[in-house]
Amino acid sequence: LFEILGLALTCAAPENKPRYIKSCCGTLVVLFSRDACGSRTIGEGGWLIPLDAAKALWKKLATHDDAGGRLGGPEDEESPEVISAKTMRISEVLASLGLISIEYEENTDGSINRWLKINHELHKEYGEFLIADPSGGLGEMPEHFERFWNESFVEGYYEVMGTDSWKDMPPNGNLMYGVEKIVSHMLRAGMLEDSRTLLCNEEFLLERMLVLGPEAGARQHVQDCKDFCERVRYDPTVGSDEFYTRDTIFLAYERASMCLSEKIMAGRGGRGDEELCFEVGRAFQELGLSYSEEESDDCLRTAISYYEKAADYVRAASGDVEFVAATMFNIASIELKRNKFDKAKDRLLETLSIRSNYLADEDVRIVTTLRRLGDVLSEMDQKGEATKLYQEAIDLAKSDLQNNRLLVSNILHNKGLLHHEIGELNDAVDSFEESLQWRTMELGNNDPVLALTHYSIGNVLVAQGKQEEAIPCFEESIRLRKLQPPENPMVKADLLSAEGMLWNMKGDKAEALRCLEEVVHICEGLGLERDLRVAQIRHEIGELHFAQEEYKEAAESFNFTLQVKKETLEEGDAELYQAQYRYGCALGFVNPSRALDCLSEALNGLQSSLGEVHEEVALCIHEIAKIHERERNFIQAARWLKKEVEMLGAIHGKDHESLTIAHFDLGLAEECLGNFNKAIFHFDEVHRIKELTCERNHLDTADIEFKLAVMNEKLSNYDTAMSQLEDALRIRVQNLGYNNSIVAETINLIGKIHLSRGNYESAMQSFNEVLGLEFEFSDSDRVGVADTVFGKGCVSYCRGELDEAMKSFEESLYWMKMVLGENDPALAPIHHKMGNIHSDKGNTTEAIHCFDESIRLRKQKQQITTEDEADIQSLKGVLYRIKEDDNNALMCFQRSLSSLKAIFGRESDKVANLEHNIACIYVAKGEDENAMKMFEECLLIRRKILGSAHMDVASTLYDLAFVYIRLQNDYRNALKCLEESAHIRQKHLGKCDKVAMTLEKCGNTCKALGDHDGALNYYEETLALKRILHGDDHESVASTLHEMGDLMDEIGEFEQAMKCFDEALDIRQRNLGEDHPDVAATLYAKGFTYDQEGQFESALACFEESLKIRQKHYGEEHYTVGDTLDIMGCVYAKSGDSEKALCHLWDALASRKVTQDHLKVAATLQNIGNVHKKRREFDQAIECYDECLRVRTMKLGADHDTVGDAWIALGNMHTESDHIADATDCYEEAVRIKRLNYGGKYEDKIAPALYLFGMMLIKSSEWERGKQQLDDFIRIRQSVGKVYDEEYASALAFVGDAYAASGEKSKAVLNWTEALRIYKAFGLTEEHPSVRRVMRNLETGSSGANKPNAAKTWMERFSAGLGDENIGGAAQDGEHDETSREVGIGGEIRAGQRPNWMMRFSNALSEEVRR
Repeated sequence: LFEILGLALTCAAPENKPRYIKSCCGTLVVLFSRDACGSRTIGEGGWLIPLDAAKALWKKLATHDDAGGRLGGPEDEESPEVISAKTMRISEVLASLGLISIEYEENTDGSINRWLKINHELHKEYGEFLIADPSGGLGEMPEHFERFWNESFVEGYYEVMGTDSWKDMPPNGNLMYGVEKIVSHMLRAGMLEDSRTLLCNEEFLLERMLVLGPEAGARQHVQDCKDFCERVRYDPTVGSDEFYTRDTIFLAYERASMCLSEKIMAGRGGRGDEELCFEVGRAFQELGLSYSEEESDDCLRTAISYYEKAADYVRAASGDVEFVAATMFNIASIELKRNKFDKAKDRLLETLSIRSNYLADEDVRIVTTLRRLGDVLSEMDQKGEATKLYQEAIDLAKSDLQNNRLLVSNILHNKGLLHHEIGELNDAVDSFEESLQWRTMELGNNDPVLALTHYSIGNVLVAQGKQEEAIPCFEESIRLRKLQPPENPMVKADLLSAEGMLWNMKGDKAEALRCLEEVVHICEGLGLERDLRVAQIRHEIGELHFAQEEYKEAAESFNFTLQVKKETLEEGDAELYQAQYRYGCALGFVNPSRALDCLSEALNGLQSSLGEVHEEVALCIHEIAKIHERERNFIQAARWLKKEVEMLGAIHGKDHESLTIAHFDLGLAEECLGNFNKAIFHFDEVHRIKELTCERNHLDTADIEFKLAVMNEKLSNYDTAMSQLEDALRIRVQNLGYNNSIVAETINLIGKIHLSRGNYESAMQSFNEVLGLEFEFSDSDRVGVADTVFGKGCVSYCRGELDEAMKSFEESLYWMKMVLGENDPALAPIHHKMGNIHSDKGNTTEAIHCFDESIRLRKQKQQITTEDEADIQSLKGVLYRIKEDDNNALMCFQRSLSSLKAIFGRESDKVANLEHNIACIYVAKGEDENAMKMFEECLLIRRKILGSAHMDVASTLYDLAFVYIRLQNDYRNALKCLEESAHIRQKHLGKCDKVAMTLEKCGNTCKALGDHDGALNYYEETLALKRILHGDDHESVASTLHEMGDLMDEIGEFEQAMKCFDEALDIRQRNLGEDHPDVAATLYAKGFTYDQEGQFESALACFEESLKIRQKHYGEEHYTVGDTLDIMGCVYAKSGDSEKALCHLWDALASRKVTQDHLKVAATLQNIGNVHKKRREFDQAIECYDECLRVRTMKLGADHDTVGDAWIALGNMHTESDHIADATDCYEEAVRIKRLNYGGKYEDKIAPALYLFGMMLIKSSEWERGKQQLDDFIRIRQSVGKVYDEEYASALAFVGDAYAASGEKSKAVLNWTEALRIYKAFGLTEEHPSVRRVMRNLETGSSGANKPNAAKTWMERFSAGLGDENIGGAAQDGEHDETSREVGIGGEIRAGQRPNWMMRFSNALSEEVRR
């Protein structure tokens, strides 16, 4: 057919110019058929084209060059007449060939409009073929042909009309065509400025409104303005000049509005013309509809103003008709878009009020209004009311379900979105699935509209944690989207966006990013790079980066979105500040300072646009708090989170689920501040809300129970924590099954609490239960396994199984390093425990390395809390303690204690542990009163929070016993502590070395109390236990045998003592060698027993061998060498060899001065003085005693008990030298010191000094003062039941002398009689000087105490207790828990005094004290 038409045109062409005819046919189609430009029709048929307009175009074609030559005529110029004839013949030729026809239309004024009409679609297609296909006869057309032809037509049109003033143009068909289509031709010609001028030309707009009618004119005006914007966007000479188009459209619409309001209405009867009012109202509606499609708030407000004018015109003419209701509905939709919810609600209520007057309830328009009102209430957070409205709309629409399926589906979809938003996920799924059912029924299974519903169902399933079920929904959504026309790039962009979501769901973030970035690329290709839709895609890209912790990239994407919205949206728009909020969230990980500024600005904007109290405002506050938290500014974080809690409570009430996150984060902040009780309060609030809002036994409830248990475990509230963990475990097993990491975590913490409470068997069972669970392990699960193995190591350590504990710690460290690397802070506790083991084993270097590593790792934490700082200080204290720097250790421990008390309060396990460590340092520093106070406080806390049977209680009791002894010589309370400690340790540890050590200390204490049977029982039990643990040939067995030997020696069982020493010596020599220091210690003890038996040569032989070993190992300047030399000097003195005695004692003095052991120096000085005293070298003796007193006073202070003993010894020497006044002064000072130390509590320790002081006063004839001292002595002795010894009888006799001197003979007789009775009860005969003297007093009735011979008799008797029977040695031997022996040569230890083992006890502190 195309060939036939081509032949016909060729034959018909004038002057053999077929190309010209074909060109005219093609341009007719291109200019007047494309884009429905010739849309005006008469009756049935095709497009109508003004004949004069077509002729104007052909005339231009005849006179313009195109591609090197004119389309018509020869090269020379043709006359206008020729050209006019040609253009007239063109229409005739085309009409004669049947391609077009000419139509005529008579105007009201009698003029005729002539129109061309293309007869058939085929003719239109042929014209397109001529232009597009080079084979059509025209050849290749230049690219700008259409633009050139449109420009030619515009020029020709104005020539035909004869003027460019629209008000002067004749009212014919050409004018009708021009007002409708001339702007379109201008735009296609690229005449942007001309078109812009015309769109804003009032004359043109008025003619357009008058010719086409207000509604049609307004509609065409709106369409031309839209086409103008599109042309401007793609015109390279203008670009996307937003202000150029914005100003143009604003002016064009404003002029149109003025024409409608002022010109049209004024010229045609005003508002009284009902039909015209309707038409103008619809015209304004067209303008409003156009503006409502824009995003800026200015445009939306302008749209509202046009809609309001439309409603006013119609309402003025006809009242509240449907047009007015529809307009109010449109205004409400715009207000909803502007987030002006109150205004939207008012407009919809007005709409509903109008429609309810003339429509049935089930009418679609009523249903639609209810639906939109539900949308508004949903945005106003009136969720319950919105749900009711949606349901009411659904019920009404279902009354005509056959016709309303899609409407019902749409309302159900909105209802599903609402349920999703408020967390009613099951209801959301139900709504979406019913919506899908009706849509499928109406549209079938393959309509792209269904894609959105499948997508929404997938989102809800994701929120329910059903990822796998969600993926098919997203896949179906994508399949349906692919059914849309593929040539539309925006359809492809939507599809890629959905695919990005799916890839994200499947965990392939890279592929998701690729899809979204391709969407951006498509949009940029369309010139939409600054479009809001592209900004939203950029936002999604930012979210993907944010989820992958790529915060810098996320911030860049969010910032792009923010900048686009700043360009597009008006200031004050909430959406703008929401974008700024998200940018601040990402920036918080890149530049916290800038992020806080950004979020503060967003917060102010949100408060201004949404109100001071709004959920979006609360979200912004929450993010500000989180940045402060990451910056470790927990005080500020807590302050902001409190604001969030208060705001959410005001919005939703205190029981709303939205408060759970805020309460939880506030609890974490308080935890980091060390406010654990406040933290528990907020976690409790989370738990309370979860119980109200979650299903029973929900996993969320278990999670918060677990967190509460962690807090209570930190506060040592073990019973509460255990109860919470049991609940959490039950719920987790019920929901997740048994074999999984969550259950393992719960059981592991249960094991830790059992461990803290000292239930080692239960703890080990829990840890083994965790390791027995079977599930696929992730890296985090391997960390959990390592933690469980660590727990087992702690159990072994508490049991004293150090090697087993070290194996567990090393295994735990291996797994931790494999997963976390070597620098993770989680490794710190393992190194700490390993350091403890090395310290217990005496591996100081290894221990220091472990503690240093633990400190280094703790400092690696990104957020170091107050508790972490306290732990670091505590570890530093441990290091200083190992290095024997007690002052710095104490300072570190005290800092740590202060922090921990502030965090946990006083009653905490951690606080108790630190108090124990501090007490041990006080012990080492000799500050026993401080140590006692700290141990007692620690014991009180541990009993309260751990129970009285806990191992930590046993440790404190054990160390407290030492302080009782050293501070107060209170062996009875010390024994109670040790026995309770032993009982606890036996219960928990069974047969082990720690139990044996404690039992042995019980024996030592019994020995000190004089309870030799008790001591022997404990030693025997200890010995039996050690033989079981280590066999008969072990050093620890030898150590206990050594202690038993000391006990036997003390009670005079020298044979048994010697057996014990011999067996101990045999074991030590066999296991340690002949010259080991422990062998020397046993030889020393064996020599002491020989000394006690009076076998001085054997004793000296043992001491000599011991001395050689000690000199070999330690040299001459070791304290044990000084001890051995000292006791050898004492033995030589006893054996009568005073020269060797003095030689050894002076060597001992020299050794002890080198070691700067001042108290032992004093003891040796006293022993030297004793030897001089025995040699009757009184001046030298007094000199030694004076020096002894000076040294003790210098070291211990003037009021120390042993200084009192030194005064007594010096007084005895002055008594022996007959220096009565000096002796009296010495005894008086001794009494003062004894009273100061023991007055009111241990008065029996004052009695000896009172006795000596009283005797000396009687000798000086100070009868009354002497009687007072002796009366006090007698009273004390009577109070303790010691009334049957020679000292007591002598005191009675001298009190009788005092009474006699004062003339009270009856009282004197009573005292002498009682003294005589006691003497005789002891078996003293009448020849004994004391008996003879008392009998003589009774006979004469007077005392002879003031006579010289009586004084000598008294002196002889008084000195009887200072003779050779008390010769001993003042030495100390402190190795291997041996009993220390402080002995002296007459005076250092009084008759009947037990050996003091306290110093040896000091050197054998428990392992806890050492740490």
